[in-house]
Amino acid sequence: MPRALRTQMLAGTRRVEVPAERMSHEPEVEYAHILVPVFGETLDDDIMSTAGQLATGDQGATVDAIYVVEVPMSLPLDAHLPLEKLARAEEALRRAKRVGEEYEGVQVQTEVVRGRTVGSAIVEAARARKVEVIVLGAEPPTRIKGGGVLGGIAGGGPRELGEVTAYVLEKSPVRVLVTAPPDGAGPDSADEAGDPELGARAR
Repeated sequence: MPRALRTQMLAGTRRVEVPAERMSHEPEVEYAHILVPVFGETLDDDIMSTAGQLATGDQGATVDAIYVVEVPMSLPLDAHLPLEKLARAEEALRRAKRVGEEYEGVQVQTEVVRGRTVGSAIVEAARARKVEVIVLGAEPPTRIKGGGVLGGIAGGGPRELGEVTAYVLEKSPVRVLVTAPPDGAGPDSADEAGDPELGARAR
């Protein structure tokens, strides 16, 4: 059974510069080593800002920003990757580094990670790096019914989460903080809209 989920409000941003009100926020918990998967999406800025808040502290902290490139089973993991995929990954990681290092004492390390699936690569990266927490942006859930065979969510994961998010929550060896899908994209968004405490969930 999944553990109880703690909620925390997250505000959106579309800029690389971190707003002053965010940087003045003092989180209840701070971490020295955080893993942040980025995807080259607008929500990346918000995820990195959240990680920056959680990582700030007198002793400094490290955020490992990773971009997962899926490699099909028909190819070896070290197969040549298309240049456009690498360019997208590197740009997303450069932006993540700029956002994360706006926070005092935070060092951002970046890496393109190869994996058979995004979820499994994230979990393996958390194990290999011995991080304390994963900060993850939740993708909107699939509307396809019928489980993994038809492309939907297999198993009994939370219905407001997409497949990658549900997998990481289930398999992660460390705590996971999940931001809300962009634009309230989720079946429960109408219920959450009126509650200022809903918007992110931590495992």
